[in-house]
Amino acid sequence: MCSSGGDRASPPREAVRLHPLESAPEEHRRPQSSKPQSQHGERTGSRHGERAPSRATSKHGERPPSSRRAERPSSRARPSTSASISRKRDPTSRPRPSSSREHTSKHRDESARRARFDAIPEDAGQYPEDQDIIRSAAELATMIEQHADNFFPDECRGDDPELNDRRTRKALIRQRIAKAIIAEVVMSNKNMSNEALRGVAARLAAEFHEYSYGDNQDQRENHLCELANIGGELREFMAFHPSSWNFGTFDDINDRYIVVFPTLLRDEEQAAARRIFRI
Repeated sequence: MCSSGGDRASPPREAVRLHPLESAPEEHRRPQSSKPQSQHGERTGSRHGERAPSRATSKHGERPPSSRRAERPSSRARPSTSASISRKRDPTSRPRPSSSREHTSKHRDESARRARFDAIPEDAGQYPEDQDIIRSAAELATMIEQHADNFFPDECRGDDPELNDRRTRKALIRQRIAKAIIAEVVMSNKNMSNEALRGVAARLAAEFHEYSYGDNQDQRENHLCELANIGGELREFMAFHPSSWNFGTFDDINDRYIVVFPTLLRDEEQAAARRIFRI
């Protein structure tokens, strides 16, 4: 074939037989998207648009229920709202008013408690205190000491050999007066009348008459009666106290000291120390 205008002629082309190519499978031609595409809620996984069977399907072809649906709580088991939780946990929330039945039960309990308290004796609050007894015993010991110092001179002699010693005379008089009032008045099993108290005072006055000033006999006896009255008051304190009160002994007489007033004991324990005269 010649071209016009003197152009170079192109070499003839050989005829090439084209063989029909086999069409590639659809799954190689079009990559399947990782995100499932569905039409009307169905997945198109096969070539013909049919739904591919799932691995989790059962032998009868039924799909098991989703695990998410199984784990989702039902509406009946729905937990309480945050408002109700805060109302239960909030300690500052106002308490629910008690019902009439609770009020009646509380009133009945208070009445029973008040009835138990009413059973206590009315004089329960009139019990003497420990200090009342200790103070009364100390007063008795001090008044006896004053009696020996005020009514007996230093220089005198009598028929009692123990009282003839000038160093120990007043200490022994104090000891004997304390012994008599504690034994006959304070620790007596019966109440002492005024006449009985005066009888104790008169006997002690006669015992130490020759060692006293001769012109103060009545005054000395009245003072001894006052000591006996203090002993009677101490006895009442000890008798009405719920604890057990007693005195120690005077037997610790030696060449170093004389016990002029014994130890005061409460339930066999020392409540007030003894008084001694050192020689």
